[in-house]
Amino acid sequence: MSFGQVLERIFFLFRDGRRTFIGISIVPPAAFFVVLGIALGSVMIPFSVRLPRTVSETHNSQMGLLFFASMSLVMLTWSTFFAPSLAAGCYAAVHADLGRHVTFKESYAFALKRYGNYFVLFLMMVFFAMAPVLVFELLASIPAISLRHHSGDVGPAFLALIPIGMAGFLVVYVLSIYLMLRFSLAFPACVTESLAPMAAVRRSSLLTRGAKGRIFLVLLVVYAACYAGYLVGIVLAAIWIAFLSVVSLSMRGHVPTSLALPVGILTLIGVVCMMAFFMACGGAGFNTALAVLYNDQRRVIDEIPANPGATGAQG
Repeated sequence: MSFGQVLERIFFLFRDGRRTFIGISIVPPAAFFVVLGIALGSVMIPFSVRLPRTVSETHNSQMGLLFFASMSLVMLTWSTFFAPSLAAGCYAAVHADLGRHVTFKESYAFALKRYGNYFVLFLMMVFFAMAPVLVFELLASIPAISLRHHSGDVGPAFLALIPIGMAGFLVVYVLSIYLMLRFSLAFPACVTESLAPMAAVRRSSLLTRGAKGRIFLVLLVVYAACYAGYLVGIVLAAIWIAFLSVVSLSMRGHVPTSLALPVGILTLIGVVCMMAFFMACGGAGFNTALAVLYNDQRRVIDEIPANPGATGAQG
């Protein structure tokens, strides 16, 4: 398919299956915000309330350690839910692109059968994409540590490292994008062809050969569309908060607690739900795009006859 046909196909697939796709993709952000709320309400906020007015270095260290442990738990929970959600989303989108509708329950039932494979594949993709950044940070830490111990003697050699570091960061950034594009079809391949994680990575390398530029442009358009929707939500939330501020000013700040507390809680819940919804829309959009690209690349690489329902838009 041409670039325009791919985008058109993604749009109609997402429109027709939006309930299933968004329902599948909303599980990870919902789990993320629930665990984050538990961590804040049971650990972070009580610890902050008990802090004295004069915070010592010991308290700062304890706060930092507690924050790191809490966020590590939150991110681990998110990763635990994200891997099967990605597999279920690719499963539903690939089948929808082939003209077969599958439900939320069927998609997650399929994903949970091989949960271990999908979780390992997710960790592999994160590692491959982040490896250049980690290596760069490790190399950059060497002159940073040296500079810390020689802060009074900053010579031209250290100043020359600044443009070198900026150029290195740009190279690493481009390399990470390239690796993500190369492995972008690993999940659809693993789900559809029942491949092991490493075999799915190799399969993605084959399927994306000569098509990385097109994949990048398609995903960029999908990202832009999702981000535009997210900005609309942010503007609406800002208007609502501005309205509440005007009401509070009109009452000279004397807002009854019986009114301020429920409104504040409802506003917070509304903002969290909006963020979770747009995160789910983004995940569903990317899953749909990867499924369309995967099926199209299979037709090219494996010379599979085109599916009549996948070559044009469905009104």
